Amino acid sequence: MNINNLQQSIQITPVTEQYEEAARQLILDGLEERFGFLDHSFNPNLRNIIQNYSRDGGVFLIGLHDNKVVCTGALTKEGTAAGRIQRMSV
Repeated sequence: MNINNLQQSIQITPVTEQYEEAARQLILDGLEERFGFLDHSFNPNLRNIIQNYSRDGGVFLIGLHDNKVVCTGALTKEGTAAGRIQRMSV
């Protein structure tokens, strides 16, 4: 599949309960690959993604390809005119 077809076939949507565990696992797999170990106490905000990233006007997005979570990203408020991009994973 070429990159244009892949881009057209990925659906970006807010995370739902149906995909919350898959999104969490994608992030944790990436962290373990990067650091060689995983300490779950470092990532308590991943225990309830929807609750932790939806408050205060934030949003947690997932990318779906063939109904599988292939990427994640969150945008949280840092103030009235600023935000922070977090949890970018592919």
